[in-house]
Amino acid sequence: MPTLEAAAGQLPWRLGFSAKLGRHAVAEKDLPAGTLILTEKPVVAIPRSKLAGHACHACFRPLSSPVENKEGFNPCLPRYCASCKNAPANAETVQLDSKLLGLRIKLADIAKEHPVEPELLHLLVLLDVRRSAQAAAGGKPEAPPTPGGEPAAPVLHCTVADVDALHSPWERKPEAWRKTVTASLRPLHKELAALEESGALPGYRASRLEQLQSDAAMLICNLQGVGAEGASQDAGVGLFAAAAALNHSCRPNCHTVTMGQTMCVRTIVDVPAGAQLTVCHAQAYDPRPVRQAALLQERGIKCACERCAEPLAKSTDRYLEGVWCLNCTTDVLLAVPPGTPEAEVAAATYEAQMAALEAEEAARSKKGGRKAAEEGAANGPAQEAQQQGEGAAQAPAGDAQQEGGEDAAKEEGQQQQKPVVRWWRCAGCGYVEPAHNTAASGPGDVLLQADKLWRQGAMLYQMKMPQLMLQAEAFLQSLQAGVDGRLHPYHARVIDSLAPLINLALRRSDALGVFNYSVALWEAENAIQGRYSLHQLQYLNAIIDTSAAKATNTQSAVIKRQFEKKLKAAKSTAAEIRRVLLGKS
Repeated sequence: MPTLEAAAGQLPWRLGFSAKLGRHAVAEKDLPAGTLILTEKPVVAIPRSKLAGHACHACFRPLSSPVENKEGFNPCLPRYCASCKNAPANAETVQLDSKLLGLRIKLADIAKEHPVEPELLHLLVLLDVRRSAQAAAGGKPEAPPTPGGEPAAPVLHCTVADVDALHSPWERKPEAWRKTVTASLRPLHKELAALEESGALPGYRASRLEQLQSDAAMLICNLQGVGAEGASQDAGVGLFAAAAALNHSCRPNCHTVTMGQTMCVRTIVDVPAGAQLTVCHAQAYDPRPVRQAALLQERGIKCACERCAEPLAKSTDRYLEGVWCLNCTTDVLLAVPPGTPEAEVAAATYEAQMAALEAEEAARSKKGGRKAAEEGAANGPAQEAQQQGEGAAQAPAGDAQQEGGEDAAKEEGQQQQKPVVRWWRCAGCGYVEPAHNTAASGPGDVLLQADKLWRQGAMLYQMKMPQLMLQAEAFLQSLQAGVDGRLHPYHARVIDSLAPLINLALRRSDALGVFNYSVALWEAENAIQGRYSLHQLQYLNAIIDTSAAKATNTQSAVIKRQFEKKLKAAKSTAAEIRRVLLGKS
């Protein structure tokens, strides 16, 4: 990567290569938590389609006169705030936009005909134009100046030459995806060839279709969210070539923050010299299978990081998908993969448990056998008549259940056969439970109920109708309570329920509710990941606000001291998180 080579000696890390890790970033020296290791401008960056009419295409700040996303709206057309449009630094970009105006109108038409995001087509055009301009200009990148002469990381301006050094996973992408993308790239390639022939861009040479395919797969795997300072960091997307050199890990040691068109990368834990520098491209609090599926689909990564390689029974990841064990009440039950030797062992263990339970019941009944026999002899005729009557009454129901079972079996046979989880085993004591039981209280039943509560609560919450908020909160509270106490407090569904519950408590000015839900969310995320995040800073701010309100308004001196103590601790932790993640006091 030419720009990184030119900046050699100014960065506290270097590029390494190995057969296992591929190209990766390696710390040159010990890096304490909060060390700024990279500041970078994007090669290309644009607003997301849904915000293209509301955000400036240069600084991503809200436009004073937004354009509504109505029929005929073109998200690819450039829109700038007054300061960016008149800034001398943006003169070349604004001029280029006017020359590409006709092509961008065609991009919207291509996106409508094919199920491809216009953002991808827009980025491909910008990247191809920059590649051609760089080839015409030639030359090597200069070493970036260090701002203020400080030994901090310089601001890198990577070029298309750095982008071309990135690996493209085109051949590893699913065939269906490649066909869909290629169908949209063919008309795009024709438009670029026509642009070349028109001479509107002197010196422009359109890339081949194969290059566009490679760029499309590379972009999908390396785009980062961007946004204005103090606003959402997901207002747009950008390509940062140097940051793309940092591999993914579900337990990262670095964190990225973008403000406008500047990305900062800092360490979030102490990193020793020679260690690999990593960032996280997944939702850190999703269960392991969900994270791995998302990474594979979105970025082509088969994650085998330290966190994913750790045995689930010993990892904090188990809490995200586990159900409380009723036997030991100290650990969680985990689903046993069906059709594996572990499933056979679980079945044998369950049979042994049942045999031991039957033996215990037999011993207990033998103990009081004489008394039971005497009572049975006295009440025998009456009980026999009652059992016969109950049997006759239940016979039709049994036949109906059998018929229903046959219908269900036929329905199941029509569907694709796939293995079903039958057993759950405790990660601590090894106790085994069947996934489902007649009382609908098995681990599988609990998860089905949790998913149902989440769907109902989230649906009503997202409708934003005041008359539905009480019902939405009731569903979410049942979920947060762990579905009658069976879900672990750190289960993914419980964590999901807490953020909307905080917002609902804020709406009705329930300070104590905000405090309790925020504390629960802070504790869950901190216990699972053990890493600072911007989300945690938001929860801590809510804890600070509610603690201050409670300490001020309470009449009890004891409660006042308690909340003052909590307020002091929350402020101290929030200050540390700001220092590590943002470099701010």
